[in-house]
Amino acid sequence: MRKTALLIAAAALLGSASVSADAAEQVVHIDRQPWSFAGPFGTYDRAQLQRGYRVYKEVCAACHAMKLVAFRNLAQPGGPGFSEAQAKTVAAEFKINDGPNDKGEMFERPGRLSDYFPSPDPNEQAARARFNGAYPPDLSVMAKARGVVCLTTREETMQTGAYEALQFALPMMLSGTAALRDIFHGGVVFVDEHDPSSLADGLEELWREHERLSEEAEQSRGEILERFRLEMEELRAGLAGGAS
Repeated sequence: MRKTALLIAAAALLGSASVSADAAEQVVHIDRQPWSFAGPFGTYDRAQLQRGYRVYKEVCAACHAMKLVAFRNLAQPGGPGFSEAQAKTVAAEFKINDGPNDKGEMFERPGRLSDYFPSPDPNEQAARARFNGAYPPDLSVMAKARGVVCLTTREETMQTGAYEALQFALPMMLSGTAALRDIFHGGVVFVDEHDPSSLADGLEELWREHERLSEEAEQSRGEILERFRLEMEELRAGLAGGAS
């Protein structure tokens, strides 16, 4: 599989950002970073890649396709480092629509290494119908991200991608809206989505402070899970009291 970097998406955001005339004249300098995956001999961290697949399977696969990735890629160089036996086990967990058989009928079978990850929807129209016109992007080239970038220009908008990132202790770069600041307190870099300098500084901090941000995200995840557990216990107690 081709190697990708989080900065590809960020560069597109920088190029399409709407800024004032004064801001447009500013030249933003981003220092060259010692990416571990840079160059033809670069490498990725295997544990991080396998965690990335777990995030996709348990969270993202319900909405997002990964149709450019075959199950065999999981065991190939440049992938997450699964063994062939592990990749076969992963493939067998998916149902693949195949056929026709001798009776001219389509049928489902367990996945094979040669199959590609199936999409959660049969076609784009079905996906748009399920999401009120929105089409969830394919995540084939995002599987190796070390962090999550969620930007919005709407003040009261919540970002589901940030919740997904926090669930697996991934560092985040978010728009600095009041709503997002009120929810996310650790493992996050807040930026001004309209300011190229702020975006560049945020990406640099996301990379430079990755270890610290990951630890903060892990702690924040624990706090949110504990708060959720207490709320559920309170709800159950209330329901039990009402029933008696």
